[in-house]
Amino acid sequence: MLTLVFGFILGCAIPRDDTAQTATTEEIEDIAFDFADVELGVQSSGDCVQYLGYQACDIILKDQNDEYFRLYDHRGKVILLDFSTGWCFPCKTAAATVEDTQALYEEDDFLYVTILVEDDEGHTTTLGFAREWADNYGIETAPVLQGSRGLIDYDGIEGYNLTGWPTFYVIDRDMKLDSGIRGYNEEWLHEHIQDVL
Repeated sequence: MLTLVFGFILGCAIPRDDTAQTATTEEIEDIAFDFADVELGVQSSGDCVQYLGYQACDIILKDQNDEYFRLYDHRGKVILLDFSTGWCFPCKTAAATVEDTQALYEEDDFLYVTILVEDDEGHTTTLGFAREWADNYGIETAPVLQGSRGLIDYDGIEGYNLTGWPTFYVIDRDMKLDSGIRGYNEEWLHEHIQDVL
């Protein structure tokens, strides 16, 4: 059953920014390609959208190690996307549980992905901030990605409908968006992950 839970418990609301630009590119095929030719962000195409029950668009960003991360390289796993900001207290609470959550499930079956949309001052996330976040919360086995407000699209077409922090999306093994949760509630997260596993 497709479920969308908007938990306002422990969530930070954000102001709507209609001027945010979304990173778009031509459709990305599931083959090896040269990352240098790709614009970082959500990779929009005609056969994907960020609506529950539909195929999620690929995401390509840099991680805390300054390496490229491609969402579709992890097809076959259940993926938890955690959209967070550095200034959001509930996001920090969630960050402290990343390693425990990742360790709870089989590595071949599950991946916890943190996407830092803003740093602690509301600016685009830098490599230094992503590294600091990973170090501060002991995140060693999960990627922490350098994001920006360009990942936001209130229509869910070329980005994600992010109206509060943190926002979580569970993606199934076939890269379909199964559920979404706004706000941090550890019990709800594990229920949604286990429903898909």
